Amino acid sequence: MRILHRHRFLCRAMNPEQAGRTVTRKDMHTARARHRRSRRTASKERLAQVADLLPEQAHSHAPPQQAAAPQRRAAPTLSPSREDQP
Repeated sequence: MRILHRHRFLCRAMNPEQAGRTVTRKDMHTARARHRRSRRTASKERLAQVADLLPEQAHSHAPPQQAAAPQRRAAPTLSPSREDQP
C-alpha cells in the first residue's frame, strides 16, 4: 500500500502476514458490492426508524409540487430615435 501525505508519496506499508497475497479484480468487485449492499441495507433501516418516530409528519405532507414556469415578459417596444421621426 502506498502512503501519501499532502498528495506526495511518503512510503510503502506492508503487512508481513499478507505480503505474498494478491487480490484479483473479481475479489475487489465482490468486496465493493458486498460493502454497497450492507450500506444500502443500513440506510434503509435508518430511514424506517425515522419513519416510525415521525409517522404523522411523514404522511401528512403532500409531495412537493413543481413550481410553475415563470411568465415571460413581453419584449420592450423600441421607439424610433429623434432623427428617424418625421
